[in-house]
This record gives sequence, structure tokens and C-alpha cells, in this order.
Amino acid sequence: MQLYESLYNLYEQNKSLVLQPQIDRFDNEYCLLPPGDYVLKAAIQVTVDLNGKLQSIIKNERKIPVLASPQNNARTSNPAPLALFDKVEYLTDTSLLQLSAKTQEKNTNKRKIYSEQLHDWIDYASKNQKNDLVLEWLTAISEYLSKDTLISDIDKSIGLKSFKTANIVYFDIMDLSPHLWYQTALAESWWNFVCKTQSGTKGLDLITGNFTDNQATVYSKGLGGSANNSSKLISYNDNDGYTYHGILGNQELKTNGEAHYLAPMDATNAAKSENMLLFLRQTQSMPLVSGSSNNTTSIVIWSDNNEKVNHDTQLEVFAALGLNLSNTSKDNLDESTGQNDATAAMELLRGEPLGGEYNSHINLLTVNATSTGRLSVVDFQSITLNEFKTGFKNWQNRCNYRHIDDYKQPNLKQMSKMIYADKQTSSDKGASFVSRAYSQLLNCMLNNTKIPSYIIRLATKRYVDGVLNRGGGYVRRCSAQWNDILLTLVNAEKPERNDKLMSDKSIETRDYKFGKLLATIHLLENDALYKRSTGGIIRQTNAQKALGRLGDQPANTIKVLVKKVNPYFKDDPYLVKEIMKQLAGFDAEEMTNEPLKAIYLVAYGRTIDKHFEDLKRYKQETDKNIEQNG
Repeated sequence: MQLYESLYNLYEQNKSLVLQPQIDRFDNEYCLLPPGDYVLKAAIQVTVDLNGKLQSIIKNERKIPVLASPQNNARTSNPAPLALFDKVEYLTDTSLLQLSAKTQEKNTNKRKIYSEQLHDWIDYASKNQKNDLVLEWLTAISEYLSKDTLISDIDKSIGLKSFKTANIVYFDIMDLSPHLWYQTALAESWWNFVCKTQSGTKGLDLITGNFTDNQATVYSKGLGGSANNSSKLISYNDNDGYTYHGILGNQELKTNGEAHYLAPMDATNAAKSENMLLFLRQTQSMPLVSGSSNNTTSIVIWSDNNEKVNHDTQLEVFAALGLNLSNTSKDNLDESTGQNDATAAMELLRGEPLGGEYNSHINLLTVNATSTGRLSVVDFQSITLNEFKTGFKNWQNRCNYRHIDDYKQPNLKQMSKMIYADKQTSSDKGASFVSRAYSQLLNCMLNNTKIPSYIIRLATKRYVDGVLNRGGGYVRRCSAQWNDILLTLVNAEKPERNDKLMSDKSIETRDYKFGKLLATIHLLENDALYKRSTGGIIRQTNAQKALGRLGDQPANTIKVLVKKVNPYFKDDPYLVKEIMKQLAGFDAEEMTNEPLKAIYLVAYGRTIDKHFEDLKRYKQETDKNIEQNG
């Protein structure tokens, strides 16, 4: 419940933002919604005065807060009117549209239900409303609709040809500022009416720890951010631990199919928490992976106290998470916004800072919005800034694969994309794979836990495929940096500090010794092939071809390789001596066919890197001596 509790507390701290229109960096209008408000795309704006007299009708498509009850989630088969703004079939007589008799009969019933709900609301407001203006607004709209002239008025004003029955009609009151849909008093009146007139279940509210007369029984709508969707914060059809619900595994809490929350909560408090999340997705989130349609995985970041944080700390947090704040070039430029990750993130931080002092908590929420509108919580972490920095430093030590000074460690975003490089991450399925890996690596980074075996297995396969140039188009896109990312992952497999990485004695395991030996055999053959070539491209070495096989049958593989490279022993006595020295370093019980752990790949890659770094350093020293000595 920590997720809902944090969101609820943040909502209470930011009540002044409720129904205050904001503009995001993409020029979209949004606001913090109160309970009972949902974002829908409306099309026909009808303005009346306080006497219910029509003033104007215009076609004005826009996303606005629309009042409804949580039970409006499913109204395809059963009529369920929204509060004030709705389709024309709920608002007035539709006989002028020349619909079929069956459709007309259904529309008559919808209009009857809408009218009864509106009159009940007016009756409730007249007895309980502290703000008389709300009663005047409701009465004015009811008075206009009672004349049954809406369709003919639309025809006179904009013409029925430009009108679609699926359009949402929304009302405004003449000279009212702000617009009717931004009036907090109206939203409060509606939600009070819903809570008082709809039967609720008594029980515990785990957000506040208090008892409530109105437990939430259905999900809120509109969390996915698209115009018309039935998004659910927690997805229940997950049995493999992908979503937050699957991770927690609280299947016993599910009742009535998908109609119940993850845990008992007060309906009002639950709605506030979810609306706060929707607001944060607009102001304090950055996309990690984008699939087709609306499928986007984002990370949402906020602090419990929402205070300002040191600028350098902001950069460290975002950079570690894979948001390229240091990249101010035109690379990765978003054509629709003219921004790259760096400029977009900095605008984000100027708007609503992510944290406070080092002892204040930051909340990291990974969410996946699918094309169907569902918003799945993939992972949630709450941690102090100081703990984040400590976890990140430990992660850096675990990932410190390269020994060279200018090595730049890959971030979580790069790692997640690399292990699924053979899939189209622009597809919904590919994006889901990447977001799952990202959330699990984030957990490993913050909590110093072991990397899941499937990630190590995929990283191993990608690296071997890259060395052997097999696996299709993605291999052709591989670079040295990609191989570094894969070996960084393998190196971080164990949750322990790895400070003395280049001291062979500190990491002289059986797996490491086999990888180092394979690399030395490769260097011997590669150098020999290069010396005997006439400037053309040399073939892959036998050691490269055996890279994957070594992990399965190390002793047999080395035995075969030594025989194959025997003709090249005379080409480089130093490397031959090194091979013999390494072979002598194996104990009898180590030279077996027991499969190797993936760390042997790190030894292989690191040994090759060290060899060429030594050659580079030797050449620099030689050139320097020549220059000094003439």
C-alpha cells in the first residue's frame, strides 16, 4: 500500500492544483483531477445562461474533465449516463436523426436514466449544497434540456453533417470563469452525491488506516492518458510476475473478477491516489521504451515532500536511470517536439522537482501503458536520495567491467534494450520485454540483489552471437559499445563489490581462468593470421568459433583448440609461453566439462582489451623514446 499512500499524501499536499489547467511540454492541457472526474475528448460546446436560454453552439474538440461515477467503466451493454456531459442519445430526443426503431427505443431509455440522475442530483444539491451557484448551474442545464431542442439547435448552428452521434456534448454557463468543467464546487457536489446515493461496503482503508463506509469496488477510468479508455491501475491477468500485482502475488485479494482493487481502500482516497499518478505522468515522467500505438513504458519520479533538490543530484538520478541529460546534441531528437532527452528532462525538473534533501524519499514508479489503454504498474521503489546514491555506487562497482580510464558505464536503459536487440522494441511485445528487464535491473541496482538468470542468459547469447556475427540484422548493428554493455551485465551478476577487478589473483575462479585462456589462444591465432595475410580480411579464429561451446564443454573445447592452433606456436613464443603458464595453473579437478558460469565471457573480453591496451601503451612509449632520442 506504500504506493497508494505516497500518492494520496502528495495529492493532499497539492490540493491547490485541483482543476487548475496546466500546459505540458507538448502543449497539451491537463490538470490534477478530483475524485469523479475523468478526461474525455468532447466535441460540441453548448453555452447557456443561468435561465437555461441557449447562447451558442460551436464545434470545439478538446480533452476536458468529465464528471462520472466509477461504475461508468462499462456502459457498452448497459446504459450508464455520465453526470452532465454526454453523448446526445443520453441528453435529448433523437427522433430527428431518423434512427431505427430499436435504436430509438434504446435512446429513449438512456435519456430517461440520464434525466432521472440529473434530477436526483439537483434534489440532493438543493438540500445539501453549501454553494448556491452549483444548484443554479445544474438547474440552468436541466431547464435547457427539458425543451428537447438540442438536435435542432445543433443543426441550426453547425449542421448535422458535421455532427457525429458519438460526439460528447459539453455545457458551459455564459460569462462563467473558469469554465464549468474547471469548477471545483461542481466536482465536489457530484462526488458527494455519488458517495451518498450509491451503496458502499464498510471496511478498512489501508491508505489511512481508518475504517470507511465506502470501500472502492471498481477501478478508476482514464489512467492510460488516451481519450477514451478503461484503464486499470493494476492488471490482474498476470501470473509471471511482470506487473506490480504479479510481483506481490496477492491473488487471494481478488474478488468479483477484475472488479476489486489490489487491497481494501476508501473510494475517495483511492481516486485521489490514482488521479495524482495521472498528474505525475504528465509532469514528472520520462519515456523509457516506446512501442506501437499508445504503448509506452515510462518512469515516474516524485518525492514525498516535493521539495527542491540539488541540481547535480537530479542529473545523477536521471543519468543512472537512462535519461541522457548530458546529451545536448541533436542526437535522439524528437521531431514532434524539437527536444532531445536532455532538454525535455530539464524542463521536467524545472516544473515539479523530484526530491528534497538527501534523507528525503524519492519514489520511482515504472508503468506500462498499453495500446488497449491499460496502465500496468511494473515496479515501485521508494528510497532516500542517500540510499539511491549508495545503491548506484555499489552498482557501479559491480558493473566495472573495463579497466581503461575513459570507459563510460552503460545505464539501465541501454542494458535493457541490448539484451532484446533481436526484437523490434517499437512493437508492443518488444517494448514489454524491455520494460520488464529495466524494472528488474532497477531493483538490482537499488537493492544490491542478484541479476535474474534469464537476463544473464540473454546477455551471454547476445555477446556470443555478436562475436560470431550471427543472429540476423541486429548483429550487424552491434558495436564495441554493445559488447561492453553485455559484458557489464555479466560482470554484475553477483551482488558484491568488485573493487580489484584487474588483479587476476582476486578473481582467479575456474570460470575466469577458462575465459582468459580462450582469449589468449584467440590472440595467438589472430596475430598469426594477421601476419600471414596480404591486407585482406582475416577469418574468424577457432577460439571465436568456440566461444559458446566453451561454456558447455570447457575441457574438451580447450583440448581441441590447442591442437588446432599448434601450427601457429612458432609465430609468437611469448603468447605460447602464456598459454602454457595458464594451462599449468589449472588444478586437476578444474579441467573438466562442468559448464561454466557466464563470467568466463568477462574474462575473455577483458583479456583481449588488456592485450590491445598494452600494445597501444607500448607503441606510445616507443614513439616517445624515439622522439626523445632522435
